[in-house]
Amino acid sequence: MKVQKLANLKQLQERHKERVRKYLLGEFLVQIVIGLTITSTGCYFLFNFETTVPFYQWFTPALIITVCLMMPLVKMSIPPEPTQDDVEASKALRRAFDMDDSVSKE
Repeated sequence: MKVQKLANLKQLQERHKERVRKYLLGEFLVQIVIGLTITSTGCYFLFNFETTVPFYQWFTPALIITVCLMMPLVKMSIPPEPTQDDVEASKALRRAFDMDDSVSKE
Protein backbone atom coordinates (compact mmCIF):
# COMPACT_ATOMS: atom_id res chain seq x y z
CA MET A 1 0.00 0.00 0.00
CA LYS A 2 1.43 3.33 -1.05
CA VAL A 3 1.12 6.29 1.27
CA GLN A 4 -0.38 9.37 -0.36
CA LYS A 5 1.57 12.60 -0.37
CA LEU A 6 0.58 15.32 2.05
CA ALA A 7 -1.63 18.15 0.81
CA ASN A 8 0.16 21.44 0.25
CA LEU A 9 -1.10 24.74 1.64
CA LYS A 10 -3.08 25.63 -1.47
CA GLN A 11 -4.93 22.30 -1.40
CA LEU A 12 -5.66 22.71 2.31
CA GLN A 13 -7.08 26.20 1.68
CA GLU A 14 -9.30 24.87 -1.11
CA ARG A 15 -10.63 22.15 1.21
CA HIS A 16 -11.20 24.80 3.88
CA LYS A 17 -13.23 26.98 1.49
CA GLU A 18 -15.36 23.97 0.57
CA ARG A 19 -15.97 23.09 4.23
CA VAL A 20 -16.96 26.68 5.06
CA ARG A 21 -19.28 26.82 2.05
CA LYS A 22 -20.95 23.56 3.09
CA TYR A 23 -21.31 24.84 6.66
CA LEU A 24 -22.85 28.16 5.63
CA LEU A 25 -25.28 26.57 3.15
CA GLY A 26 -26.19 23.63 5.35
CA GLU A 27 -25.83 23.75 9.11
CA PHE A 28 -25.86 27.54 9.43
CA LEU A 29 -29.20 27.95 7.67
CA VAL A 30 -30.78 25.24 9.80
CA GLN A 31 -29.44 26.88 12.98
CA ILE A 32 -30.79 30.29 11.92
CA VAL A 33 -34.24 28.91 11.05
CA ILE A 34 -34.54 26.99 14.32
CA GLY A 35 -33.19 29.88 16.41
CA LEU A 36 -35.43 32.43 14.72
CA THR A 37 -38.46 30.18 15.14
CA ILE A 38 -37.83 29.75 18.86
CA THR A 39 -37.11 33.42 19.58
CA SER A 40 -39.98 34.60 17.36
CA THR A 41 -42.41 32.37 19.21
CA GLY A 42 -41.14 33.61 22.56
CA CYS A 43 -41.26 37.26 21.56
CA TYR A 44 -44.71 36.82 20.02
CA PHE A 45 -46.12 35.56 23.30
CA LEU A 46 -44.21 38.18 25.33
CA PHE A 47 -45.26 41.17 23.23
CA ASN A 48 -48.66 40.06 22.00
CA PHE A 49 -50.83 40.96 24.97
CA GLU A 50 -53.13 42.90 22.66
CA THR A 51 -54.54 41.64 19.40
CA THR A 52 -53.53 44.80 17.52
CA VAL A 53 -49.75 44.52 18.03
CA PRO A 54 -48.02 44.96 14.64
CA PHE A 55 -45.77 42.26 13.26
CA TYR A 56 -42.56 44.34 13.50
CA GLN A 57 -42.97 44.99 17.23
CA TRP A 58 -42.36 41.38 18.17
CA PHE A 59 -40.36 40.17 15.17
CA THR A 60 -37.64 42.84 15.31
CA PRO A 61 -36.56 41.99 18.88
CA ALA A 62 -36.66 38.29 17.98
CA LEU A 63 -34.39 38.91 15.01
CA ILE A 64 -31.93 40.95 17.11
CA ILE A 65 -31.87 38.32 19.87
CA THR A 66 -31.30 35.53 17.33
CA VAL A 67 -28.39 37.36 15.69
CA CYS A 68 -26.78 38.10 19.08
CA LEU A 69 -27.11 34.49 20.22
CA MET A 70 -25.88 33.02 16.92
CA MET A 71 -22.69 35.11 16.56
CA PRO A 72 -20.58 33.14 19.08
CA LEU A 73 -21.94 29.83 17.77
CA VAL A 74 -21.02 30.68 14.19
CA LYS A 75 -17.60 32.00 15.22
CA MET A 76 -16.82 28.72 17.02
CA SER A 77 -18.31 26.45 14.34
CA ILE A 78 -16.37 27.71 11.32
CA PRO A 79 -13.14 25.70 11.03
CA PRO A 80 -9.92 27.72 11.27
CA GLU A 81 -8.12 28.53 8.05
CA PRO A 82 -5.07 26.30 7.45
CA THR A 83 -1.58 27.79 7.57
CA GLN A 84 1.88 26.61 6.62
CA ASP A 85 2.30 25.51 10.24
CA ASP A 86 -0.40 22.89 9.67
CA VAL A 87 1.53 21.47 6.74
CA GLU A 88 4.72 21.39 8.82
CA ALA A 89 2.87 19.69 11.69
CA SER A 90 1.60 16.99 9.31
CA LYS A 91 5.13 16.46 8.02
CA ALA A 92 6.48 16.17 11.56
CA LEU A 93 3.78 13.64 12.45
CA ARG A 94 4.65 11.49 9.45
CA ARG A 95 8.36 11.71 10.27
CA ALA A 96 7.63 10.54 13.81
CA PHE A 97 6.12 7.34 12.40
CA ASP A 98 8.84 6.86 9.75
CA MET A 99 6.47 7.51 6.86
CA ASP A 100 6.98 9.43 3.63
CA ASP A 101 6.66 13.12 4.50
CA SER A 102 6.76 14.55 0.98
CA VAL A 103 4.23 17.25 0.10
CA SER A 104 2.17 17.23 -3.08
CA LYS A 105 3.28 19.80 -5.66
CA GLU A 106 -0.04 20.06 -7.48
